[in-house]
Amino acid sequence: MSRSVPTPRGSVLIEHARIRENQRVAPEQFQLLLESPRIAARAQPGTFVQVSCDEDGWLKRPMSLLDARGDRLDILYKVVGKGTQRLSTRPAGTHLSIMGPI
Repeated sequence: MSRSVPTPRGSVLIEHARIRENQRVAPEQFQLLLESPRIAARAQPGTFVQVSCDEDGWLKRPMSLLDARGDRLDILYKVVGKGTQRLSTRPAGTHLSIMGPI
C-alpha cells in the first residue's frame, strides 16, 4: 500500500501589507484588499493569514483568504469584537502587519 507524503508548504512570511480598500459590503461585513506581494505569491486556496487589527499588533486575527492574485490578497471579514471593529476603521493607504500563508 502506498501513502502520499504531504509536501512542505515552506516558510511563513511576515509582511507589512498596504491597505488598498477596506469597504463595507453588508451590515458588519467588510472586504479588505491588501497589497502583499510576497504572501500573495505563495497563497493557495484554503490558506489563511494572521492579520494585525490595530497599531500595536499585539494579537493577530486568523482570516481566510477570499482570493490572492498578483500582489493582492482579498479578505472578507465580519466585525465580531474589538479587534475587527478597529480593523473596520483602518483607511486605505495604511499598513498592517500580516503573517502567512498558513
